[in-house]
Amino acid sequence: MVSSLLSRFPRVSARGLLHAEQRLTERYADLVRLAYLALPPSLGRHRRVLLAHALVQRSLPAAAAGVPAPRGGSDGVSPMARSLYVPVLREVLAVSRRPPGWPGDVPPPRMLLPRLPLVWGLRLVPRAGGADELALSRALSELSATARAAFTLLRVERLTEAEAHGVLEAAGFDRVETELDCALQVDVTLGGSVASILRSQEFDPCTVRARPSDLLRRRRRVRLAGTALLVALITVVTLVVCDGVPLVSPTAGPAPHRASRSGAPAVDDVVRVAPRTWAATSRVDFTAWPARGSLVHDRALLRRATAAWASEDDGTGTRTTRTTGTPAGAPLDAPHLLYAGRVGRNTVVLLHDGQRLARYGESADTGVRSLALARVDDADVTTAAAVALDVDARRDAVRYLLAPWVAESWTRDLMRPDTPARPLAVDGDGLTASVPVFGTGADCASRTVLQLRSSPRIAEHHAFLLAGLGDLTPVHLTYTPLPARTAPPRPPREATGPAALLAWARVGCAVGSLRGSGVKAVNA
Repeated sequence: MVSSLLSRFPRVSARGLLHAEQRLTERYADLVRLAYLALPPSLGRHRRVLLAHALVQRSLPAAAAGVPAPRGGSDGVSPMARSLYVPVLREVLAVSRRPPGWPGDVPPPRMLLPRLPLVWGLRLVPRAGGADELALSRALSELSATARAAFTLLRVERLTEAEAHGVLEAAGFDRVETELDCALQVDVTLGGSVASILRSQEFDPCTVRARPSDLLRRRRRVRLAGTALLVALITVVTLVVCDGVPLVSPTAGPAPHRASRSGAPAVDDVVRVAPRTWAATSRVDFTAWPARGSLVHDRALLRRATAAWASEDDGTGTRTTRTTGTPAGAPLDAPHLLYAGRVGRNTVVLLHDGQRLARYGESADTGVRSLALARVDDADVTTAAAVALDVDARRDAVRYLLAPWVAESWTRDLMRPDTPARPLAVDGDGLTASVPVFGTGADCASRTVLQLRSSPRIAEHHAFLLAGLGDLTPVHLTYTPLPARTAPPRPPREATGPAALLAWARVGCAVGSLRGSGVKAVNA
């Protein structure tokens, strides 16, 4: 390793590289955490883990050569901080630069380049945390790379504001003063325990879980790649053999134009997840739901459901509704099958394409076919815990399909905080008994919500409230305690404690006004 680096960086001595490697190894976990948090969350946790390790390892020559101080004099940064933090942050900044005109929703080209370490066929992700870690992760995702790096330097590395300012300036970041202020605001929002939360396994890219990638999709991609390679070889051989011979007759007329239209995915392309996938993955959302229901092998029903989704705008007679903010259009890839079965007098199919849920229904009484779409690309263990499968307008009742990680389920009246929750019956497929619809009128005598508890394999003692407001997925209700006079504000938490239930009893009536708005979470 040292000899190869000497050939690339001849000004760095072997002794300097060995000394730098020793220091980098001692601080390796902290430096990888710094790079992981500074990288954009939109990359996904697997890609961020590998890229963070790669960038820290690439910073070794710069750490050995030392980093010159920025113009303007001393900034109070120790030589150790400058020689370790600055090279890592420079690498993060370098791979984050976008060329002029580069699409904003596509990662910069240097982030897409393969680099060591390489992983094939596995996904490496940090272990999932609880509600506090989720709140901090969401807060960091709204910050810029400069603010995320500043926050990590201040709270994990315990640098002073002047030292963090000097490190960021030396690394080449812009608007350091403003972004430092943004980083400090996270403490005000989430409270003083963020330093310990940042050191948890949720944000530790050196303590990861290894799980296989999507095996069915990977097999299809390997077959497609092999087919493309074979076609390319045949094309090259044909061009070599037919060199100088025209491949099209000069007298031949133009090829007839064939109109093409993207149709429904083939039924064989519908993905079915194994029943226990949710217990062995850190991505706890709709991608971990297994295929359930008595009709999951009904090929004709699945063909009608996928065809309805693919042709939702062509006037075929299927009644289509979309939650606010949900894009239209056919699934971009083979959708995951989550449920197919009979619910009351209706036949229901539930599909997920990675960004949206699609609920296809056929009424046995009227013969009407319906399709409901909802955007769920930000779903998590709570907002992916239940889906409304059947709404009975005559009885003002709804039946939910619960996630496989829901271990216990109850209903409670939000307007009666002292009344204990009632057990909710659930069948073997995760389908609940009828639940009263969350009220919308001025009479606030009753407001029924779901109270669910996750399996201990997901999170210990994790119960939460969901309110059905007419969309496919119910709304997650949370609670923020009032701050003490001398303590900073605390982050939102689950609304299951006595103080939270009392607070929601006072404001719960107003939640009904959000019906059909696409809201995913409401905090009191």
